[in-house]
Amino acid sequence: MLRKRLLLVMSKFKKYKEEIDNGLNIKALDLKSYLQYHIKLTEELLEVERTYTFKDQAEEIRYYKIEKPEFMKYGIFIHRVREMHLEEPLGFSDTKIEFLQQEMNKLRKFQEENKEMYRYFKANETDKDAEYFYRNSDKMDIFAPISASYMLEKYLYSEKDPRPLSEKLKDFPSLKWGGSNVELIELIYALAYAGKIEHESNEMDMLVKAFEGTFDIDLGNHYRTFLDIRNRQEPAKLLLVLVDTLRVVVDILNENLDNRKNKLQSLDKIKEALAQLRLS
Repeated sequence: MLRKRLLLVMSKFKKYKEEIDNGLNIKALDLKSYLQYHIKLTEELLEVERTYTFKDQAEEIRYYKIEKPEFMKYGIFIHRVREMHLEEPLGFSDTKIEFLQQEMNKLRKFQEENKEMYRYFKANETDKDAEYFYRNSDKMDIFAPISASYMLEKYLYSEKDPRPLSEKLKDFPSLKWGGSNVELIELIYALAYAGKIEHESNEMDMLVKAFEGTFDIDLGNHYRTFLDIRNRQEPAKLLLVLVDTLRVVVDILNENLDNRKNKLQSLDKIKEALAQLRLS
């Protein structure tokens, strides 16, 4: 019953959630109506929560640790952004930057005051779930403000530099992929399947597009390319080369620990060894 109510509440708030997640430029008046609606939905949820009997400890932990914070973080975010809109001082850009920096300092102070819970949140730990996430615990709702703080951090950075992402990327050195398309696809799929890249979408298309944007490259039909990789006698050609390369570099550097001043000599040895590796 409680989870159904939560899902219903979240579905009612979906439109506002999507607008916030998409980073739209919401005005203070919009935020007021968003906040009022979030409060109304929260009251609906709490009315059921107060009298609900959890089936077991696992359900109670999941609700307070994962499910409820996913909704509550938006109310915290909206409230704080609205307050910023109302408190933002008049003046030129330097005055605004100073104000935004003060807001960032508040987030850092909150993080410092809740260091233990931030570590628990970021490490996705579970050993103290029963101690933290139960009704009337002083920490039962802590993950909501922690999640909201990451949303606020992203918002503050976007406010400090409101340029489109395409313009911001010009501030960074351009990266060019020096290998083949097949090698890059091999690398992307290996990282994805190993769970080494966190991304919002589980679709491989989105991940590939992110790499295409990073390296300004068109990888074509990556599904077809990966099928060819699967059918190779050795599917991990690039990865094996990378393993050998790193071992060669580390071995040479470790051999020259006592001769750190002569960095050029170590670099020459590395270049020579890598050249031989490429020929083999």
